[in-house]
Amino acid sequence: MNMKEYDKLSEDERECLEWAIGDFWNDHNFRERIKGLIQNIEYNLDNASPRFFENLPNYAEELQSVCSDAERFWKRYSKNALKEFAEYEEPTQ
Repeated sequence: MNMKEYDKLSEDERECLEWAIGDFWNDHNFRERIKGLIQNIEYNLDNASPRFFENLPNYAEELQSVCSDAERFWKRYSKNALKEFAEYEEPTQ
């Protein structure tokens, strides 16, 4: 979901996604994988060695891959969350 799509959502739908993102991070290991990769990069920056520069592209590539996977999964997850929200809200309208 891009910013234009997000801006079109109602306040209730935005709140639904705020809850959903919390569940998303708690239910899936993307956060841990991203943090782990960032920690690896930071460790290697702090303890620089000639080998670090060999590994830097690998860390960056893996981080890009994990972030892309998280984005794709979030798109499906958020659509499902909004769909469930709409189904739940329907009877009250």
